[in-house]
Amino acid sequence: ARVGGMQQAVNGAQQLIQQMIGGAPFQAVARQFSAAPSAQARVPGDAGWIVEGTVQPALQTAFDNLQVGELSNPIVVEGGVYIIYMRDKR
Repeated sequence: ARVGGMQQAVNGAQQLIQQMIGGAPFQAVARQFSAAPSAQARVPGDAGWIVEGTVQPALQTAFDNLQVGELSNPIVVEGGVYIIYMRDKR
């Protein structure tokens, strides 16, 4: 909604991903552009450990498939678009 609709949000997320691939730090991008509560965390964008089965299915699929150090494509869920950077897994 902040950027004019879901397709605009996906397009914006894709641009942010390109910036991060180009070297922009995930934390800085999260602090500036995210509407999620984790944007204001001690480490911006850090949602902490996510327990399996506690998130929307599209996010769970991304968590299951991403390897440590990987950045997701835009993930569309009800209420928004997510970009995930997998810092660690256990």
